[in-house]
Order: sequence, then C-alpha cells, then structure tokens
Amino acid sequence: VEFIRASCYISNYCTDDNLKRMIQAAHPRDGDGYEAWLLLKTNCYREPNDLALQEMDNMWNDCNFMSVGIDENSINNTIRFLHHLNSRRPAAKQYDEDQIVVGEATRLLLASHLRIDST
Repeated sequence: VEFIRASCYISNYCTDDNLKRMIQAAHPRDGDGYEAWLLLKTNCYREPNDLALQEMDNMWNDCNFMSVGIDENSINNTIRFLHHLNSRRPAAKQYDEDQIVVGEATRLLLASHLRIDST
C-alpha cells in the first residue's frame, strides 16, 4: 500500500461518518495515511478504566517465559513483551525502566527454580 493513498483506505474502512468527513477534509485525495491514522487515534482513544488497568496489571504479573516460549531468545522475548504490555498503559501509569528490569530479574530468578526438560 502506498502512503499516498493510505488515507483513502483508512477512510473507506472508517464506519463513523463524522470521522470519515474529517479525514476526507484534511486529506481530500493524496492524503498521508500516517496523518489520517493520527487523526483517528486522537479522536477515538479512550483512557483505560480501572478494570482494564487491573487486567493489564494481571498480565504484567503473570508474564513469564512460558508466555513467550522457552528457547534461546526467551529473555529478550520476555523483555520485548514487557515493553509491549507497558506501552499499552496510559503514560502516567507506565512502569519506569527500573521497574521493568526488576520485573525481568524476578522472572529470571523464578525461572531458575523451574526444571525445564529440552526434549
């Protein structure tokens, strides 16, 4: 998909008529898809409620090597997954880098007590 026509594709799949008109007004023909996406993201984003934040906390706390699979890349994949989970949180509720490292170290220590057979 070319970026030149990407806003047309976004506009075609948008179901809200007001948003569709906003995209078409801002990018009538050869609009930038990235700008159209930002417009949708800005107008459609909702802050997660307490229940959603609790679910995010549970996913964070339950994350382990089994969540990403056990192989030679388990540590890197777990760190990536933690960063992904963190990026879904509102900016004010995101974990800082120290908390991510502590979380990963805890997971490593817990995993060291597991006996994993490579069969």
